[in-house]
Amino acid sequence: MQQRPAGTKQRLLAALLSAVAPGAGQFILGQRRKGGVLLIAFVGGLVCVWPLRLPRFFALLILVAFVWLGLSLYAVCATLLERSESAPQRPSKWLLLAVPLLAYIGFNLVFTPFFLGAGFRALKFDSSAMETTLLIGDQFISDANYYRYEKVARNDLVVMRRKDYQTVKRVVAIGGDTIEGKNRRIILNGLG
Repeated sequence: MQQRPAGTKQRLLAALLSAVAPGAGQFILGQRRKGGVLLIAFVGGLVCVWPLRLPRFFALLILVAFVWLGLSLYAVCATLLERSESAPQRPSKWLLLAVPLLAYIGFNLVFTPFFLGAGFRALKFDSSAMETTLLIGDQFISDANYYRYEKVARNDLVVMRRKDYQTVKRVVAIGGDTIEGKNRRIILNGLG
């Protein structure tokens, strides 16, 4: 089957689709094999966020985000720089200026809602209540579903909603513990 040369508009549409779903743009350009491999890798990234919930570990969050971003960048570059036999001229290098913007848009259109849907939240700490552990302005990620899979343990930090704001508190005692406050100190199970 003879492949028509991809025009600039078609190439930009393919790049935008590849930014949102890596591999989709390759299908528009007639690159079924490359598109299939990229889409399978993309779905693998989605599975890493949910149901595997790998971002609950910081190192894996960074790994999943960078792999996903790299996949988007590759897919967008591959669509913009695609060269076919019927169109041997190289596409304009000015199109490469669109790569970071398209990858950023695609990443935020897909990864961020999927990340939020899996129960992860980025929060900023605006209180001095937990100083030395958390300082005013510290940013962190919380997992709203963590305690569905794990039991609450002593010294865990939990995000609590209080009226119209969220705060972070440390778990001091769990079921079966006895606590007593004396001279501004907490005595847990008779030990102070």
